[in-house]
Amino acid sequence: MRLTLLHTNDIHGRVDGLARIAALVERIREETPHRVIYVDAGDVEETTTRLSNLTKGVAMHRLLSASGCEAAAVGNAVWLRYGPQAVPAEASAASYPLLLANLEPVEGVRKTALIAQFGREGGRAWELAHGLEVDPIRPVVPEERVVESLDFTDPLISRDALLVAAEQALNRALRAPLLAGRAIRGALLRLETERGAIWERTTTFGEALAERDRLWRVLRVVLDEAKIPGPIATLRLELRGLAPIHGRQLELFPGPRDRKEELEECLRQLGARYGACPVSRIVEVEPWSRIPERRLALIDYDP
Repeated sequence: MRLTLLHTNDIHGRVDGLARIAALVERIREETPHRVIYVDAGDVEETTTRLSNLTKGVAMHRLLSASGCEAAAVGNAVWLRYGPQAVPAEASAASYPLLLANLEPVEGVRKTALIAQFGREGGRAWELAHGLEVDPIRPVVPEERVVESLDFTDPLISRDALLVAAEQALNRALRAPLLAGRAIRGALLRLETERGAIWERTTTFGEALAERDRLWRVLRVVLDEAKIPGPIATLRLELRGLAPIHGRQLELFPGPRDRKEELEECLRQLGARYGACPVSRIVEVEPWSRIPERRLALIDYDP
Protein backbone atom coordinates (compact mmCIF):
# COMPACT_ATOMS: atom_id res chain seq x y z
CA MET A 1 0.00 0.00 0.00
CA ARG A 2 1.33 3.44 -0.94
CA LEU A 3 0.88 6.36 1.46
CA THR A 4 1.84 10.05 1.39
CA LEU A 5 2.31 11.63 4.83
CA LEU A 6 2.22 15.43 5.20
CA HIS A 7 3.06 17.12 8.48
CA THR A 8 3.40 20.57 10.01
CA ASN A 9 4.72 21.70 13.36
CA ASP A 10 5.20 24.92 15.37
CA ILE A 11 2.68 27.03 13.46
CA HIS A 12 2.46 29.33 16.53
CA GLY A 13 -0.62 31.28 15.50
CA ARG A 14 0.47 32.14 11.93
CA VAL A 15 -2.99 32.15 10.38
CA ASP A 16 -1.74 33.34 6.96
CA GLY A 17 0.70 30.44 6.85
CA LEU A 18 -2.04 28.03 7.79
CA ALA A 19 -4.13 29.26 4.86
CA ARG A 20 -1.30 28.46 2.45
CA ILE A 21 -0.89 25.04 4.09
CA ALA A 22 -4.60 24.30 3.57
CA ALA A 23 -4.35 25.14 -0.14
CA LEU A 24 -1.23 23.00 -0.53
CA VAL A 25 -2.79 20.00 1.25
CA GLU A 26 -5.90 20.21 -0.92
CA ARG A 27 -3.84 20.37 -4.13
CA ILE A 28 -1.66 17.40 -3.16
CA ARG A 29 -4.73 15.32 -2.33
CA GLU A 30 -6.29 16.09 -5.70
CA GLU A 31 -3.11 15.20 -7.60
CA THR A 32 -2.23 12.05 -5.65
CA PRO A 33 -3.97 8.78 -6.61
CA HIS A 34 -3.30 7.06 -3.26
CA ARG A 35 -4.01 7.90 0.39
CA VAL A 36 -2.70 11.25 1.73
CA ILE A 37 -2.62 11.87 5.50
CA TYR A 38 -1.93 15.30 6.97
CA VAL A 39 -0.92 15.53 10.65
CA ASP A 40 0.41 18.28 12.90
CA ALA A 41 3.16 17.80 15.48
CA GLY A 42 1.93 20.44 17.94
CA ASP A 43 2.35 24.06 19.07
CA VAL A 44 -0.29 25.58 16.83
CA GLU A 45 -1.16 28.06 19.64
CA GLU A 46 0.49 31.46 20.32
CA THR A 47 -0.27 34.16 22.94
CA THR A 48 0.98 37.00 20.66
CA THR A 49 -1.70 36.14 18.09
CA ARG A 50 -4.98 37.74 19.18
CA LEU A 51 -7.24 35.05 17.71
CA SER A 52 -5.30 32.28 19.44
CA ASN A 53 -4.90 34.11 22.75
CA LEU A 54 -8.57 35.11 23.16
CA THR A 55 -9.75 31.53 22.59
CA LYS A 56 -6.82 29.87 24.39
CA GLY A 57 -5.87 28.00 21.25
CA VAL A 58 -9.36 26.70 20.41
CA ALA A 59 -9.68 28.84 17.27
CA MET A 60 -6.35 27.57 15.96
CA HIS A 61 -7.54 23.98 16.20
CA ARG A 62 -10.73 24.90 14.34
CA LEU A 63 -8.62 26.43 11.58
CA LEU A 64 -6.34 23.39 11.57
CA SER A 65 -9.42 21.18 11.21
CA ALA A 66 -10.59 23.26 8.25
CA SER A 67 -7.15 22.77 6.68
CA GLY A 68 -7.74 19.03 6.46
CA CYS A 69 -5.64 17.89 9.42
CA GLU A 70 -6.42 14.31 10.52
CA ALA A 71 -4.48 14.10 13.79
CA ALA A 72 -2.39 16.46 15.95
CA ALA A 73 -0.07 16.16 18.91
CA VAL A 74 -0.30 18.42 21.94
CA GLY A 75 2.89 20.47 22.11
CA ASN A 76 4.35 22.30 25.08
CA ALA A 77 2.85 25.67 24.02
CA VAL A 78 -0.59 24.93 25.46
CA TRP A 79 0.87 24.00 28.86
CA LEU A 80 3.19 26.99 29.03
CA ARG A 81 0.65 29.57 27.81
CA TYR A 82 -2.77 28.41 28.99
CA GLY A 83 -2.20 25.48 31.36
CA PRO A 84 -3.28 21.84 30.99
CA GLN A 85 -6.94 22.76 31.67
CA ALA A 86 -7.11 24.21 28.13
CA VAL A 87 -6.58 20.82 26.49
CA PRO A 88 -10.18 19.46 26.84
CA ALA A 89 -11.62 22.54 25.08
CA GLU A 90 -9.10 22.22 22.25
CA ALA A 91 -9.87 18.51 21.93
CA SER A 92 -13.59 19.25 21.68
CA ALA A 93 -13.05 21.91 19.01
CA ALA A 94 -10.79 19.77 16.84
CA SER A 95 -12.29 17.47 14.21
CA TYR A 96 -9.31 15.13 14.68
CA PRO A 97 -7.93 13.25 17.71
CA LEU A 98 -5.38 15.03 19.89
CA LEU A 99 -2.45 12.76 20.73
CA LEU A 100 -0.88 13.15 24.18
CA ALA A 101 2.44 11.99 25.60
CA ASN A 102 3.11 11.14 29.28
CA LEU A 103 -0.32 12.46 30.36
CA GLU A 104 -3.65 10.99 31.33
CA PRO A 105 -6.12 10.93 28.42
CA VAL A 106 -8.57 13.81 28.22
CA GLU A 107 -12.13 13.90 26.98
CA GLY A 108 -12.28 13.25 23.25
CA VAL A 109 -8.93 11.44 22.98
CA ARG A 110 -9.94 7.81 23.01
CA LYS A 111 -8.71 4.63 21.41
CA THR A 112 -11.96 4.27 19.50
CA ALA A 113 -11.45 7.70 17.91
CA LEU A 114 -8.05 6.68 16.55
CA ILE A 115 -9.43 3.36 15.29
CA ALA A 116 -12.26 5.17 13.52
CA GLN A 117 -9.78 7.58 11.89
CA PHE A 118 -6.85 5.30 11.04
CA GLY A 119 -8.11 1.73 11.48
CA ARG A 120 -6.23 -0.98 13.36
CA GLU A 121 -2.94 0.95 13.10
CA GLY A 122 -4.53 3.84 15.02
CA GLY A 123 -5.51 1.52 17.85
CA ARG A 124 -2.00 0.10 17.90
CA ALA A 125 -0.53 3.63 18.12
CA TRP A 126 -2.84 4.44 21.07
CA GLU A 127 -1.71 1.30 22.92
CA LEU A 128 1.98 2.06 22.37
CA ALA A 129 1.50 5.71 23.47
CA HIS A 130 -0.07 4.48 26.71
CA GLY A 131 2.58 1.86 27.39
CA LEU A 132 0.35 -1.09 26.60
CA GLU A 133 2.71 -3.55 24.91
CA VAL A 134 0.19 -6.08 23.68
CA ASP A 135 2.31 -7.65 20.94
CA PRO A 136 6.08 -7.23 20.92
CA ILE A 137 7.57 -5.52 17.87
CA ARG A 138 9.73 -8.01 16.00
CA PRO A 139 12.36 -6.98 13.47
CA VAL A 140 12.11 -8.21 9.89
CA VAL A 141 14.77 -10.89 9.47
CA PRO A 142 16.09 -11.07 5.90
CA GLU A 143 15.82 -14.47 4.26
CA GLU A 144 19.07 -16.41 4.19
CA ARG A 145 20.05 -17.62 0.75
CA VAL A 146 23.05 -18.89 -1.15
CA VAL A 147 23.68 -17.38 -4.59
CA GLU A 148 25.95 -18.69 -7.33
CA SER A 149 26.27 -16.87 -10.66
CA LEU A 150 28.13 -17.86 -13.82
CA ASP A 151 28.95 -15.49 -16.70
CA PHE A 152 29.86 -16.95 -20.08
CA THR A 153 32.23 -15.22 -22.50
CA ASP A 154 30.82 -17.42 -25.26
CA PRO A 155 27.03 -17.64 -24.72
CA LEU A 156 25.60 -21.15 -24.34
CA ILE A 157 23.57 -22.19 -27.35
CA SER A 158 22.66 -25.78 -26.46
CA ARG A 159 20.60 -27.25 -23.65
CA ASP A 160 23.32 -29.78 -22.87
CA ALA A 161 25.81 -27.00 -22.23
CA LEU A 162 23.26 -25.23 -20.07
CA LEU A 163 22.70 -28.37 -17.99
CA VAL A 164 26.44 -28.77 -17.42
CA ALA A 165 26.76 -25.14 -16.33
CA ALA A 166 23.75 -25.40 -13.99
CA GLU A 167 25.15 -28.54 -12.39
CA GLN A 168 28.47 -26.79 -11.88
CA ALA A 169 26.68 -23.84 -10.25
CA LEU A 170 24.84 -26.20 -7.91
CA ASN A 171 28.07 -27.94 -6.91
CA ARG A 172 29.69 -24.61 -6.07
CA ALA A 173 26.65 -23.33 -4.16
CA LEU A 174 26.51 -26.44 -1.99
CA ARG A 175 30.04 -25.72 -0.72
CA ALA A 176 28.90 -22.50 0.97
CA PRO A 177 29.56 -22.55 4.74
CA LEU A 178 26.02 -21.26 5.28
CA LEU A 179 24.67 -24.66 4.17
CA ALA A 180 26.59 -26.68 6.76
CA GLY A 181 24.05 -28.89 8.52
CA ARG A 182 21.11 -27.32 6.67
CA ALA A 183 18.63 -28.38 4.02
CA ILE A 184 17.02 -26.34 1.23
CA ARG A 185 13.31 -25.74 0.68
CA GLY A 186 13.41 -23.95 -2.66
CA ALA A 187 15.51 -22.61 -5.50
CA LEU A 188 15.41 -19.89 -8.12
CA LEU A 189 16.95 -20.29 -11.57
CA ARG A 190 17.50 -17.19 -13.68
CA LEU A 191 18.87 -17.13 -17.23
CA GLU A 192 19.81 -13.99 -19.13
CA THR A 193 20.57 -13.97 -22.84
CA GLU A 194 23.25 -11.92 -24.55
CA ARG A 195 20.50 -9.50 -25.62
CA GLY A 196 19.11 -9.09 -22.11
CA ALA A 197 16.06 -11.37 -22.32
CA ILE A 198 15.24 -12.99 -18.97
CA TRP A 199 13.92 -16.45 -18.11
CA GLU A 200 13.25 -17.11 -14.43
CA ARG A 201 11.66 -19.93 -12.49
CA THR A 202 11.14 -20.42 -8.73
CA THR A 203 10.77 -23.99 -7.47
CA THR A 204 9.54 -25.00 -4.03
CA PHE A 205 10.47 -28.52 -2.96
CA GLY A 206 7.94 -30.85 -1.37
CA GLU A 207 10.38 -31.41 1.49
CA ALA A 208 13.64 -29.76 2.49
CA LEU A 209 16.47 -31.34 0.49
CA ALA A 210 20.13 -31.65 1.44
CA GLU A 211 21.42 -34.32 -0.94
CA ARG A 212 23.10 -33.00 -4.06
CA ASP A 213 21.66 -35.69 -6.36
CA ARG A 214 18.06 -35.06 -5.28
CA LEU A 215 18.48 -31.32 -5.72
CA TRP A 216 19.95 -31.77 -9.17
CA ARG A 217 17.15 -34.10 -10.29
CA VAL A 218 14.57 -31.43 -9.50
CA LEU A 219 16.53 -28.61 -11.12
CA ARG A 220 17.29 -30.67 -14.20
CA VAL A 221 13.59 -31.30 -14.81
CA VAL A 222 12.98 -27.55 -14.59
CA LEU A 223 15.71 -26.84 -17.14
CA ASP A 224 14.62 -29.67 -19.44
CA GLU A 225 11.16 -28.07 -19.66
CA ALA A 226 12.42 -24.48 -19.93
CA LYS A 227 11.80 -22.47 -23.08
CA ILE A 228 15.20 -20.87 -23.45
CA PRO A 229 14.84 -17.37 -24.96
CA GLY A 230 18.23 -17.41 -26.73
CA PRO A 231 21.99 -17.90 -26.22
CA ILE A 232 22.62 -17.72 -22.46
CA ALA A 233 25.22 -15.22 -21.21
CA THR A 234 24.50 -15.42 -17.46
CA LEU A 235 23.17 -18.16 -15.20
CA ARG A 236 22.12 -17.41 -11.62
CA LEU A 237 21.12 -19.97 -9.01
CA GLU A 238 19.66 -19.07 -5.60
CA LEU A 239 19.10 -21.67 -2.87
CA ARG A 240 16.42 -20.47 -0.46
CA GLY A 241 14.46 -21.51 2.61
CA LEU A 242 17.38 -22.88 4.57
CA ALA A 243 16.31 -25.20 7.39
CA PRO A 244 18.02 -27.60 9.82
CA ILE A 245 18.53 -31.14 8.57
CA HIS A 246 16.29 -33.59 10.40
CA GLY A 247 17.46 -37.09 11.20
CA ARG A 248 16.84 -39.92 8.74
CA GLN A 249 16.05 -43.54 9.54
CA LEU A 250 19.09 -45.69 8.73
CA GLU A 251 18.96 -49.28 7.46
CA LEU A 252 18.96 -51.91 10.18
CA PHE A 253 21.02 -54.33 8.06
CA PRO A 254 22.97 -52.30 5.50
CA GLY A 255 24.21 -54.22 2.48
CA PRO A 256 27.85 -54.46 1.39
CA ARG A 257 29.36 -51.26 0.05
CA ASP A 258 30.42 -51.33 -3.58
CA ARG A 259 33.56 -49.79 -5.00
CA LYS A 260 31.75 -46.64 -6.12
CA GLU A 261 30.52 -45.89 -2.61
CA GLU A 262 34.00 -46.45 -1.19
CA LEU A 263 35.47 -44.13 -3.82
CA GLU A 264 32.90 -41.44 -3.08
CA GLU A 265 33.63 -41.70 0.62
CA CYS A 266 37.35 -41.21 -0.07
CA LEU A 267 36.59 -38.16 -2.19
CA ARG A 268 34.40 -36.73 0.58
CA GLN A 269 37.29 -37.12 3.00
CA LEU A 270 39.59 -35.28 0.56
CA GLY A 271 37.01 -32.52 0.22
CA ALA A 272 36.78 -32.16 4.00
CA ARG A 273 40.56 -31.98 4.24
CA TYR A 274 41.23 -29.50 1.42
CA GLY A 275 37.97 -27.53 1.45
CA ALA A 276 36.96 -28.77 -2.00
CA CYS A 277 37.18 -32.05 -3.85
CA PRO A 278 40.44 -32.03 -5.89
CA VAL A 279 38.99 -34.41 -8.50
CA SER A 280 37.16 -33.32 -11.65
CA ARG A 281 35.21 -35.22 -14.27
CA ILE A 282 34.77 -34.87 -18.02
CA VAL A 283 31.31 -34.56 -19.54
CA GLU A 284 30.12 -34.25 -23.13
CA VAL A 285 28.65 -30.87 -23.97
CA GLU A 286 28.57 -30.40 -27.75
CA PRO A 287 30.13 -33.51 -29.29
CA TRP A 288 29.10 -32.36 -32.79
CA SER A 289 30.97 -29.05 -32.52
CA ARG A 290 33.86 -28.36 -34.90
CA ILE A 291 35.66 -26.59 -32.08
CA PRO A 292 37.38 -29.21 -29.90
CA GLU A 293 37.15 -27.08 -26.76
CA ARG A 294 33.34 -27.04 -26.98
CA ARG A 295 32.89 -30.81 -27.26
CA LEU A 296 33.83 -31.63 -23.68
CA ALA A 297 33.82 -29.79 -20.36
CA LEU A 298 35.75 -30.34 -17.15
CA ILE A 299 33.58 -29.82 -14.09
CA ASP A 300 34.02 -30.43 -10.38
CA TYR A 301 33.27 -33.91 -9.12
CA ASP A 302 31.13 -33.62 -6.04
CA PRO A 303 30.39 -37.04 -4.52
